[in-house]
Amino acid sequence: MQDYGMVINTSKCVFGASTVTFLGYTVSPEGVKSLTSKVQAIKDFPVPKNVKELRRFLGMLNFRFVPGAAETQAPLNSLLTGAVKGSHPVNITGDALIAFEKCKEDLCNATLLAYPDLNSKLRVVTDASDIAIGGVLQQFKDVSDEYEIFEFLEEDNKSKIVEDKIERAILRSQMDSFSIDDDEFIKRYRLSKNLVLELCDDLRPFMTKPAKFTDLSIETKILIALSFYATGSYQRPIGDIAAHSVPQQTVSAVLGQVTQGLNMPQLRSKYIRFPRDAAQRRANILRFYNKFGMPGVLGCIDCTHVAMVRPSQNEERYYCRKQYHSLNVQLICNADMDIISVDASYGGASHDAFIWSNHPLKTHMEDLSTSEAIWLLGDSGYPLRRYLMTPIVDAPPNTPEGYYTDMHVRARNVIERTIGLMKARFRCLLVHRVLHYEPHMAASIVNACVILHNICNKANVSVEELQPEEALREYELQQLTTPRQDSAVNSRAAQNPELREGITVRNNLIDRLWRSRSAT
Repeated sequence: MQDYGMVINTSKCVFGASTVTFLGYTVSPEGVKSLTSKVQAIKDFPVPKNVKELRRFLGMLNFRFVPGAAETQAPLNSLLTGAVKGSHPVNITGDALIAFEKCKEDLCNATLLAYPDLNSKLRVVTDASDIAIGGVLQQFKDVSDEYEIFEFLEEDNKSKIVEDKIERAILRSQMDSFSIDDDEFIKRYRLSKNLVLELCDDLRPFMTKPAKFTDLSIETKILIALSFYATGSYQRPIGDIAAHSVPQQTVSAVLGQVTQGLNMPQLRSKYIRFPRDAAQRRANILRFYNKFGMPGVLGCIDCTHVAMVRPSQNEERYYCRKQYHSLNVQLICNADMDIISVDASYGGASHDAFIWSNHPLKTHMEDLSTSEAIWLLGDSGYPLRRYLMTPIVDAPPNTPEGYYTDMHVRARNVIERTIGLMKARFRCLLVHRVLHYEPHMAASIVNACVILHNICNKANVSVEELQPEEALREYELQQLTTPRQDSAVNSRAAQNPELREGITVRNNLIDRLWRSRSAT
């Protein structure tokens, strides 16, 4: 050391010690582990309040050997979707809070890291899940033939898989979900027991029938999928429910089967029905009029964003103005909050008006409106047309225009309540839950939830409302429409015949509403 000019500070050195502390760790002959005081600090770590604090906490998990870390941390990482600033607040509740506590527990019980044996071979051992891939360096010590132990482990693993299947099948047979309390059943699965059994009958032709004792019944498969739709929880916790008792891979496969079944044309046409004839249209119009006093309304239209992970292709189509990846889902509902049309095929970069302009129902409404006084209600983000009435944003109060706009807003609010009800019921659609699927599968999940919403709505099944903080967060992460001033609409009418027609029809409706108000 003298040759290289190095000097030891003896006041900071310990000689002949069996253990030393270094950078928050205890280094001993057995290996390296966290200090007891550091473990206590982890236990006392406060719940992060903003993005910066959350990133700091997640950074503590790096380079630790924690089994299942990516899946455990996924609800927390979903809060960081998009280019969010460090000061942006985060609301850690529900699954995210459970994940936070689990991460702290995992940190406190992190695996003791051993020193490498320079005489043993190193092997890279990898594993993967639906969320991430990871790897560690491992060594086999005191094994004369490594291939022998690999063969033994492989055979042992096969036996364990069979044993696990049998054990899970027995557990499922002992835990009947249909035996639990009715209210608890609805809270867990959103549908009543009778509705689930009817759904099983609907899906049975499209599902693989169980062939042996260890196979899942169709009822169990549907309950597993309903549990995911209802909570948006990650797949392993759903599989761990005793009545389900299946591994994560099975949850993923089951979710795909049930979602695909719900997207079959037979089920979509049965549960999502746009009025097909004059009698059905008259019934819808009368229902709107009796509820809201607004004549000629066939339905209300709006879009809502459903967050998803970054897609592997065409990312730019799905990156919305709120700086996260999403589907922009177009919905049309009737006066009773039944959804009569859904289009989940567009990414978050598409505007509401663009989606409508390319939808087949636009042409259908154009054709109908040539012979019927019929229209949809949309917000000011949509173009005014004879078949699509929009509000007058700058209408003065106590005027015919102001009265029309008040009536319009009150009636159109039904689509906003419909979206809120569906997302409260099927929380996998909430923006902060984030669907971990490619666009096609994410869209299929949306369609499935729409069908299930209509089933529940028809049967008046109760639903637990969102907590105020959840509702506020959902509102903040949705893209709000920039109001179009009516003066700007009128200035474009000279160059746009369709807009002129829309203004004429709307003016007639304004006059009709004002006269009916004066008469009463």
